[in-house]
Amino acid sequence: MVSAQQIQSYYFVFLNSNPNKEVLDSTRVNELQKLHLLNIERLYNAGSIIAAGPFHDGGGLFVFSDYSKENVNKLLQTDPAIAANRFIIEVYPFEFKNGQIGKLEEPYEMISLVFIRLPKNEQSKTQKVIEKITKRYEKESLASAIFANANGGFIVLEADLDSVKGFIDQKEEQKDIQIRNLYIAKGSFCKETKI
Repeated sequence: MVSAQQIQSYYFVFLNSNPNKEVLDSTRVNELQKLHLLNIERLYNAGSIIAAGPFHDGGGLFVFSDYSKENVNKLLQTDPAIAANRFIIEVYPFEFKNGQIGKLEEPYEMISLVFIRLPKNEQSKTQKVIEKITKRYEKESLASAIFANANGGFIVLEADLDSVKGFIDQKEEQKDIQIRNLYIAKGSFCKETKI
């Protein structure tokens, strides 16, 4: 049981495709994927995972609402695909700067959003980059956050991927930024509503 002194926090998890994963037959890969999705559903229904989705080019993300990074890591090990070394995981506590996680109502629609991962940097520099990008994409900006311990941050936009890449490619100080399409339930990231 959680004591009154424990504060629930957000943890962002990157599931990076493991280039050194074991080569498996398609039946086993499909089985692991099915078990992976069932585990996500179980953790979502338990209130641990509050957002999840794959990137179009591989890997994916989870957002956890939990009391400790250690507990998040324990919950991640319940995922058969992670236990089978299919992903390299990164876990970061974070703080929203803009936007929030939305409360989903079923049935929900899956959509593609632009996900921008900001590189490791001083928090003040990460904040400045967030401000520049969200100023340019003010109407399209759904959420932004900074990871703890100078581990960068992220921005989520409802925008055209090529347009965002074109804008960011013009900025020299933003050259290490990763820009990808994220497939996620509509409303997972939103400007105002919070769980």
